[in-house]
Amino acid sequence: LRDLVFERTAALGRLKNRPQLLSLIGHLLGHTESITDEYGLIEAAAIQWLIGVSEDSALDGDSGFTIEALYDLVMRMALLMAERDIRILSEEEGEKTLGEGMHQLRLVTLDRDSLLRRIESLDGGCTYRFPHSMVAAFFVAQGILDTSGSDEVVVPEFATNKMIDYIVKGRSNDGEHRDKKLIMRNLKLATFGFEAADLKGAIIEGADLRNANFENADLTNVNFMSCKLDGASFAQANTEGVIPDTPTPGLPVSFEIEDGVFMEMLWVEPGSFNIENRDTRID
Repeated sequence: LRDLVFERTAALGRLKNRPQLLSLIGHLLGHTESITDEYGLIEAAAIQWLIGVSEDSALDGDSGFTIEALYDLVMRMALLMAERDIRILSEEEGEKTLGEGMHQLRLVTLDRDSLLRRIESLDGGCTYRFPHSMVAAFFVAQGILDTSGSDEVVVPEFATNKMIDYIVKGRSNDGEHRDKKLIMRNLKLATFGFEAADLKGAIIEGADLRNANFENADLTNVNFMSCKLDGASFAQANTEGVIPDTPTPGLPVSFEIEDGVFMEMLWVEPGSFNIENRDTRID
């Protein structure tokens, strides 16, 4: 048991500013598969938590509220809270947006180690929150992946770096989503950690990546559209088929012609055309 706890704790990485992650250890003692990173740890903890909640709350009973329904509701709660940039969701507000499932959540046992906390007030109302931002980010990422289209995953603009990281890892770890195109448009990625990320076939558009480190990342067939890449590091990255800094045809592109002096132009794809007569061509 001591060795198992040590292994699970090591998977958390450095705990600076993240001591609450130690509360996940209790959910992992029954998990037998190897855990190699933070995303895998939270995924394993979520699975064990759902199993425990199902056993404690008899979710498959007469209520009709199943473990699958709970998982779906928690994902939708996380997405709603992320979209609105709130940390606490009232039951009343949740019912307006998410439906009667919020009321059924009262049937679920949420103890002190739960990945979703319930706070009941004296007037009979209650609010919900996630105990740690990384747990919320995980459920947001799963919600985005599970509601994605058949051939692409679109990262919303409200996504934080941690959410994006979990979306990227979840996409590469799940066979259902692995072959979907990853769309990342107009995101604040200046401080995002691209190291060793699996971005195969992604479209990354409108980002300042001048200080990005893509070391050991898989960038196979990634399309960087209207991105600032000057100064980015691609050490040992797989860049096969990468189209660097390709603007979108017909959309404005800003060029810095002097320090602080920019000129905006429309990008036209390379090609040839006739000028004045058929015998004169411009390439």
